Amino acid sequence: MWKVKSRVTHSTGGHLDKFVGKKIFNVDEIKNLEFDKIFIANAHYKTLEQVLNLGIPEEKIFVTMQLLYDEYKSKNPNGRVKFAFISVLTQKCESVRISDEEITSLDGNYFFTANDHFRAGTLYLLAEEIKNRNVSGELAELGVFRGDFAKYLNELFPDRTLNLFDTFEGFDQKDTQLDVEKNIHQNFVLDSGGYLTNTSVKLVMSKMKHPEKIELHQGYFPDTIPAEEKTFALVSIDCDLYKPALEGLKYFYPRLSAGGFIMIHDYNDKLLFSKDIHQAVDDFEKISGRLIKVPIADAYGSLIITK
Repeated sequence: MWKVKSRVTHSTGGHLDKFVGKKIFNVDEIKNLEFDKIFIANAHYKTLEQVLNLGIPEEKIFVTMQLLYDEYKSKNPNGRVKFAFISVLTQKCESVRISDEEITSLDGNYFFTANDHFRAGTLYLLAEEIKNRNVSGELAELGVFRGDFAKYLNELFPDRTLNLFDTFEGFDQKDTQLDVEKNIHQNFVLDSGGYLTNTSVKLVMSKMKHPEKIELHQGYFPDTIPAEEKTFALVSIDCDLYKPALEGLKYFYPRLSAGGFIMIHDYNDKLLFSKDIHQAVDDFEKISGRLIKVPIADAYGSLIITK
C-alpha cells in the first residue's frame, strides 16, 4: 500500500481551494510538483485529457467521479487510470479502490470498498458507533466464504475476538434441498453442486491481519455453536439460505448487546437470495417479536437489525 502526499488536481477556473482536506492545484501547476499519485477532483473529461497530455503515467492518475471514470473507460477500455471512491457517508476521501484486494487511504486511516461502497460505509459507521458507545461483545460472521468481509471486521476491531462460522466447503445439501422444497429460492439451481466451494480455512486465515483474534467454527451451523456463552457487538450474517439465516438469528439476536448490530446480507437482493433471507427474517420475527430493522441501499440490499 501507498500513502498520498496531499496532491489533488482540479480544473482551471475552480472555486474550491481544498478537496477532502487536501490542497487543490490547477493542471498547469502539476509539472512543478513532486507527487506519488494524482487525484482529479471533478467530473470534467477535459481535465483528465489535460493531465494525460502532460505525459504523466496513467497508473499514477485517479479520478474521483464515477461518471468521469465511466467516460474514460468507454473511450479507453485498456486504459490504466483508476477510480478513487469518495465516501459520501463520512465526507472524506478515505478509501481508494485499486482492485478488489488492494485498498489504501488518503489519510492513513483504515477503510475499504470491496466492490460495495454503501456496505463499506455502513460497516465503517457501525464500527464507529460501537466504539464511541463502548458497546460490549465479540464479533461474528456466519457465512465467511473467502474471508473478504471478515478481514475488515478483523482489522476494524483488532482487540476483539472474531468468530467465523462456515463449512468452508460451500453450501450444505440439507440447506439447499430445503430451499428447493419450500420453493423460496429463485434464479439459481441450488442442487447443481460446486457453488461457493472455492475457499478454505487456509485462504481465509491468510487474509486476517490479527489472526490471533480469530476463532474458527468449521462445520454445519448450528452444530458448530460454541459451548461457551458469548455476547456480540456486531454480527454479519451472509449465508444466503433460509435455514442457516434463521438459525443464525435464533443464536445471535438473543446474545446481541444493547446498541449492537446484525448485518444481514441479501435481504433485498432481487436476483438471488432475497426470498430466502426475507422468509428467515419474517419467521424469526414471529418468534422474537417485532425487530428494529433498517434496510440499506447497498449492492445486495442488506438489512441492519439493532437493539
